[in-house]
Amino acid sequence: MNQKKFLKRDALISAVVIISFLLTSFVLGSELNSNESPGVITKLCAGLAMPYKNIGNIEKYIINSVSPVPDIHLDAPDTDSILDEPEDPYSDISKAVKKAQSEYDEGLYPDKGKVVEKDMSQTKATDTVGNVLIQNATDGEKPDFEKMINNFTSLKIEDKSQPCVLIYHTHTTECYKLLDNGVYSEKWQSRNRDPALNMVRVGDELARVLTEMGFTVIHDENIYDSSYSGSYDRSRETVQKYLKEYPSIKVTLDVHRDAIYADNNERYKPTVIINGEKAAQVMIIAGREEGSITDFPNWEENLSFALALQKSVQNDFESLMRPIFFARRQYNMDVTPYSLLLEFGTDANTLGEAVRSANYVGKSLGNLLEECINEK
Repeated sequence: MNQKKFLKRDALISAVVIISFLLTSFVLGSELNSNESPGVITKLCAGLAMPYKNIGNIEKYIINSVSPVPDIHLDAPDTDSILDEPEDPYSDISKAVKKAQSEYDEGLYPDKGKVVEKDMSQTKATDTVGNVLIQNATDGEKPDFEKMINNFTSLKIEDKSQPCVLIYHTHTTECYKLLDNGVYSEKWQSRNRDPALNMVRVGDELARVLTEMGFTVIHDENIYDSSYSGSYDRSRETVQKYLKEYPSIKVTLDVHRDAIYADNNERYKPTVIINGEKAAQVMIIAGREEGSITDFPNWEENLSFALALQKSVQNDFESLMRPIFFARRQYNMDVTPYSLLLEFGTDANTLGEAVRSANYVGKSLGNLLEECINEK
């Protein structure tokens, strides 16, 4: 076939394709978006000069340009919306839960005792200031908690784009149950070196929320409790290195989980329902220079920060917090005036519940830190 005949055939085929497109659009009752029409026409006209092997590309373009007819019998996903959807930050937990459920169903984890859900938002509270509850376990003169809450103004963040929050885990390998099934297994291990399943995963969520709020966060994932003895000394050494390298760090958070056992093989999980979902209740530990604790000069500022954070979370998420445990403790909380130890649930809570709580605490902490940004 000579070149003229070849071009004539291409033109004829192109015309047929275009006419087919117009008829299809009419029959399906669909129209091109007015903003797209010029581009469509240009590409179709250009197709008249295309060789035969590229006609298929025009056909694909035409097919993709026609709005699909809704079919109530089909539940096809919207490709564009799928591409636009952010990645599920909790998909890793869902997979771990699914795997654990399968193993439990196979009988790999025989039950040993009950898991008892309990609201501990008021347990052992000795003092109440508004919605802030405190368990004062110290012997010295009682601080003016109300004054501390109302006058918390000392924390100043100069630039939140610089590292200002450090999250770390002295007891890194502490972990949680995966299944919310009311029992725990005799084979269940309450320690795990996998950062996807231990305290690092909770810290990840806390850091993620603060980062999304514009704060620069350092999350240290090192394991310090391979040997339980000396773990606080090891984590302290790392924290001091970070503070020396990044003097902009104002807040340090040592993220743990608690453990509450009963003599009858029951384990307790402090739990609250928020937005229709279970969350692990959280306890702040604040220390005091007293008795054997002799080198903690900034404990009052530290306590003031703990009270302010407790109030911020309680305002946003009622009953998420257990009473602040104010005791003769230090736990590396002397490294800055704004250093706290946070206990997210217990080993009887699920990982999902603890991570959900980290999300909530992160939002409330972010709101509090926003108020502390030093306006120049």
